[in-house]
Amino acid sequence: MAVRYLISRAARRVALLFTPDSVEHKGMILPGRHLRLGRSEFSDDEGFLSSGQAEADRLVQRFGLTASTRLLDIGCGPGRLAIGVLSRFKNFQHYRGIDIVKKRIDWCQRHITRHHPGFQFIYLNLQNLRYNPTGKSIGGDFRLPFADGEFDIIYLWSVFSNMTTE
Repeated sequence: MAVRYLISRAARRVALLFTPDSVEHKGMILPGRHLRLGRSEFSDDEGFLSSGQAEADRLVQRFGLTASTRLLDIGCGPGRLAIGVLSRFKNFQHYRGIDIVKKRIDWCQRHITRHHPGFQFIYLNLQNLRYNPTGKSIGGDFRLPFADGEFDIIYLWSVFSNMTTE
């Protein structure tokens, strides 16, 4: 059984070497499907893009998001909201995304920050049994690496549902 598991895991890694890490859809660069988390419709390019756009629109309508809003996206994953914001505001100035999955942060830095320096992505090596089991446990003294009052909007999508009670 262990040998079969190791062979299966090795085969998946080899397949990823030949899987594109990005796709273009409607003029936007999207992460490859293997980098996307969440709902099944996120595996569809149109579903992924339109969901990010819908969230950006919701922030505009409910919270007054503008190109000059200072936005923090906690649990940004592979940039779904960032891509939605970019599709609505070409000159957005101050977006910060943080996540505990390094390969998704690396993707965002390569494909978003590189072309949009106002979008910065930060990896936090924090433990989550599903997404980052070897990360550091969060202690009672944990603080995000930002100044108080630095952001106008703080966005979390499906973050609390992926945390344990502790």
